[in-house]
Amino acid sequence: QADLAESGVSCRSAKNAKSRHAFKGRIFDETGDSLRPHHANKKGRRYHYYVSGRLLAAPGGPDLSGWRLPAKELDQAVVRIVIGWLENREGLESSLLPPDARIAERNKLVAAARLLVDEQKQVEGDPTSIADLIGRIELAPAEIRITLDHHRLGEALNMSAIDSVEMEEIVIDAPIALKRRGVEAKLVIGGDWALAIKPDENLIDAIATARKWFAELQTGEAASVLELAARHNVDRSHISRTLPLAFLAPVIVTAIIDGRTEPDLTLSHIKRQKLPASWQAQRKLLGIR
Repeated sequence: QADLAESGVSCRSAKNAKSRHAFKGRIFDETGDSLRPHHANKKGRRYHYYVSGRLLAAPGGPDLSGWRLPAKELDQAVVRIVIGWLENREGLESSLLPPDARIAERNKLVAAARLLVDEQKQVEGDPTSIADLIGRIELAPAEIRITLDHHRLGEALNMSAIDSVEMEEIVIDAPIALKRRGVEAKLVIGGDWALAIKPDENLIDAIATARKWFAELQTGEAASVLELAARHNVDRSHISRTLPLAFLAPVIVTAIIDGRTEPDLTLSHIKRQKLPASWQAQRKLLGIR
């Protein structure tokens, strides 16, 4: 329950983020086509995307090779991959320091990287500070390649000598998979970067709400689903569809909080299922190992 509550705070901070399309002009697909900022309005709500230029030039065309990715999701995934790289001491040192660097230099670099990561985590949902370090992002069907701007990275890490040193490009490669829903695709980061994807905030919030509502029924604060609906000013059918989430198997809840579920396991998907009472049967139904 504490994890769920903590996740609720995280969700609110992310929803309040001001930055959108943090990597405008720096994202390209495997054909070299630039992914451009785009938005769509659905039921009065605006959704932001990165879309391959060829799809915008010929909307509704048959080109399935084009990309259309939720902007917030891609921004957050890229930031988390870079944070993972900054937290990897061995990779950081080998990229930015000569082999004979002194221990004091190594410790100074690691401390600066940790400070940069901590600053980014304090403004979760706003990728501005990390975004400044990224020069180019390339997407391919099985991989994302992030090229860092080593001059800006040197400034961020207080390494003034970095500009005077001839360095190779600093490139981070991460495996990805695409889960397509028509033209739109969901990005799934794999390998060592698997935890780069942010957990489903809506689903976590719904589980916490379901547990709260069930507790009110248990304690008698609400005598029935009808009274519960009136108390929270929501439709009775919404209560009925949400309450079963309170009985999800603990291993399923943990997987959701950790972001280790398939992209298709959304709140709307679970609500459409008739959840069995058996935890083992739930895992089989929802594809949780």
